[in-house]
Amino acid sequence: MDSLTIIRIIVTVVSFLCFLAWIAWFLNKDNKSKYDQYAKDLIDDNDTTPNPSDAVVK
Repeated sequence: MDSLTIIRIIVTVVSFLCFLAWIAWFLNKDNKSKYDQYAKDLIDDNDTTPNPSDAVVK
């Protein structure tokens, strides 16, 4: 194989990996508000009155 073919293969693989990373980011950004709210509930939790959602395993 000549060097141009190797460079094309490397560029193709790197582009594909960037595409997969973008898909993972895109799918994860929609859940950010859900996890932010869950973290806020855990931080602001008043332990004197148990919250039923604390016992839920997701």
